Amino acid sequence: MNRVKDPFNSKLDPAIPTVVLALNPEYMTEQFQNLSTVCRVGESLQIKSIEVIRHKPEKRCLIEYTCELKSEKKSRTLVFLGKIRTNRSGKRDYRLQQCLWSGGFSRSHTNIVSVARPMGRLKSVHMWLQKKVVGKNLTNLLSKPESLSIMPTIAYAAHKIHTSDLRVERQHTLLDELTILKNNFQLVSTNFPHLETRLHHLLKKACFISNELHDRKLRPIHRDFYSDQIIVAPSKNVIYVVDFDLFCMGDPAVDIGNFIGHLTEYAIRICGNEQALQDHEDALLASFISFAGDKEYYPVKVYTLLTLMRHIYLSTLFPERQAFMMGILNLCEQRIVSSDYTTNTSVVKKNSQRGV
Repeated sequence: MNRVKDPFNSKLDPAIPTVVLALNPEYMTEQFQNLSTVCRVGESLQIKSIEVIRHKPEKRCLIEYTCELKSEKKSRTLVFLGKIRTNRSGKRDYRLQQCLWSGGFSRSHTNIVSVARPMGRLKSVHMWLQKKVVGKNLTNLLSKPESLSIMPTIAYAAHKIHTSDLRVERQHTLLDELTILKNNFQLVSTNFPHLETRLHHLLKKACFISNELHDRKLRPIHRDFYSDQIIVAPSKNVIYVVDFDLFCMGDPAVDIGNFIGHLTEYAIRICGNEQALQDHEDALLASFISFAGDKEYYPVKVYTLLTLMRHIYLSTLFPERQAFMMGILNLCEQRIVSSDYTTNTSVVKKNSQRGV
């Protein structure tokens, strides 16, 4: 039986040359044995299997290692995930995971929101390791009734990240968000020129409804927060947040808006009805507001719509999603003129206090 599975042929990616070594069982066995966090004194380690589970060409690679560790008295099986990113040593990402783990996100009987345990760095392959968490991906649970009860925990997870003491130099501002959207729309217009005018008007309205969000205080954010990044533990009252590759300082509303926008897109594409997960969206927003305050309502609504707009472009990248592009565009056009965006209650309150 082949111990190495590379369904993406990632070893042929010239931008990530160390993948070749990372898929060598003999070489990686030696590397793992030298990590005290993996192999205890008196234990021997054997890699039973290696599998590339995710690969984004010229960007990054995620590799799963199933290892058997033996001592005189017993043996145990552990599974690790190793991440390699283009032109990155793994040092910064590993340090961030360490900070999260030691800053309140470690696994304990009292902690309902955790991250994967960081296990070390393998400098020769530019990889950092984490222990694989046990559970189910939330995306695969969305069609089940019990997924609704997880939404308050999701909101708490986001708020916990936003109120943490972590600080990084990288920032993501509203201007960055709108620039990404503008570039995305330009690419869509190139391939679908008959949509250029509609996309131009939609972008113009997006800039208008988000104008007052430019000066919001920046906090630690995940920045890629959606159901794929949540692992639900078997106990179902504990979740793990994964993949902090885009972690930065930004508007907390980005994370919740992104999550809700992805729920809407999933409902359209998988359920065939934009309202199919409305109860999930409402529960998530209400729970987040209970933690962060009413002031977050309008910003979350704006970032939800910006996320949905981004899905117009994302739907063009996958053949199986292209059929949903027009439906998403139509929905964005409908929503941006709704009362959620034409009347910002926080603005009305401020203006009334000023006598406007």
